[in-house]
Order: sequence, then C-alpha cells, then structure tokens
Amino acid sequence: MSTPTPFGACVEYLRVSHAELADLLSEGTGKPYSLHRAKMVCDGREPVPGFAWTALRELDRSLDTHRDQLLLLHEQSGAGRFIVSKDDFRKADLRRVLIRTMLKLDGGASVDMVQHPGPTFGWIGPR
Repeated sequence: MSTPTPFGACVEYLRVSHAELADLLSEGTGKPYSLHRAKMVCDGREPVPGFAWTALRELDRSLDTHRDQLLLLHEQSGAGRFIVSKDDFRKADLRRVLIRTMLKLDGGASVDMVQHPGPTFGWIGPR
C-alpha cells in the first residue's frame, strides 16, 4: 500500500469513490476520466488538476451545509433520537451527509435504525 498524497488523503477523508472522482474530474475538464485515471490522480501518478482542489472544498462545504440543515431539522423536531433506515444509506452523497450528521449529534441523542420503507432522512414525521 502506498503513502497517500495530500489530494488522495482528502478524497479518502470525504469518502469519494474513484467513480465519483472520475465524474468530478470529467465535469471540470470536459474530457472523460476513467476510474483508473482518477485513481492515478489520487496516487500521485498523474497531476492533480487545479480545479480539483476547489471542487473537493466545495463538496466538503456542501456536505457541511446539508449536515447543518439536517441537524437543525432534528433539533426543531424535539426528537431525542435520530432515526435512519437502510434506504437512507443507499446513495453515497446522502450516506456522507448522514454520517457527518450522526457524528455531530449532541452526546445525549441516540441513533436508531428502523424498518421503514423508503428514506427517513433522520426523521419519520407525523403518523
């Protein structure tokens, strides 16, 4: 296993898959990036495009914004527990937001996995 580059470490920290990174790099350059080429950028075997750092920072800010909105909704609901379902974790972008949210919850709040069809986004709502 090789030593991660700074860019590769950031990609790993944000839990961005090589497929998602390839999409991000393709979108920024207008040229298609393959999974292999995205991995090479992470490993330092290919140069990191300048816009890629900005794109990662923007992704991080976006995840934090969504996390803060979800925390605010949770606090406003007055629920003592944060409710999630398996469907909430299916999409990578939502999974990253939920993980950040769960780690940021106040110490007294529990996280409960429920058997509920469809996504709950941390709250089931009125019944």
